[in-house]
Amino acid sequence: MDLTLILTEDCQLRCTYCYAGKRAGGPMTPEIIEAAVDLAFGSGTDTALSGAGLHFFGGEPLLRFDSVKRANGLFEKKIEKQNVASVRKTLTTNGLFLDDEKITWLKENNFSVGFSMDGNRESHDRHRIFPDFSGSFREVRKSLQLYLKRDVRGRVIYVVNPDTLKELPDGVRFLYDEGARALSLNLNYLADWHTGDFRKLKKQIEKTALFWLEKAVSPDPMYINLFNGKINLLKNKGYKKCDYCRFGSGELTVTPAGKIYPCERFAG
Repeated sequence: MDLTLILTEDCQLRCTYCYAGKRAGGPMTPEIIEAAVDLAFGSGTDTALSGAGLHFFGGEPLLRFDSVKRANGLFEKKIEKQNVASVRKTLTTNGLFLDDEKITWLKENNFSVGFSMDGNRESHDRHRIFPDFSGSFREVRKSLQLYLKRDVRGRVIYVVNPDTLKELPDGVRFLYDEGARALSLNLNYLADWHTGDFRKLKKQIEKTALFWLEKAVSPDPMYINLFNGKINLLKNKGYKKCDYCRFGSGELTVTPAGKIYPCERFAG
């Protein structure tokens, strides 16, 4: 079972493509955290689990770092009583509240951290903005440098929109030059894509692929999900059941109000 906790709907940013829903109500209470962990992982004395995952999404989870630590403690108590084959722990952040103390804790507790940054300044500041509509690139870049310096396990998450396609190859190159070596390129599927955009997308992905290939054969390669993932898929002869999504059978998401969803995409 994989449990995603949306500890708060609050966030320092107002990204134009955010699907987290309205920022209403308070943060998740300790009682809801405990109930969610109990629901996902049982009494803690059940038979062996094939795998268990704890994931934090938002809103910005680091705004409720105390609750991250509380939930992790409850999760660890559950899995130590059960013979769990594999454990997955992730946290997705905009980076603005990331500091040495939090990084140390996340590393000590074996979290993989997804760091959201949409490439170079021009691309990032078009959508990842503060409430006053100013761009967040400068502040986020400082946090990215700390994230990379501390060698945090995880990936940079780069959301691609129709109006940022032109910057895609340069945005990837920028992140590589900053020190990023693992990148998830995610299309904003909810954006208003037109036929002409897909021709542009093909062209920019081809340019990005040439840069990726150049690094792939070098001593210092870069993992990019669009390319490495497809290679692995071919090697494994396609997807196996629930490889990519365990919707309805092996995952659930809980909101601050205690509402339960089969996936974080439906929350809000």
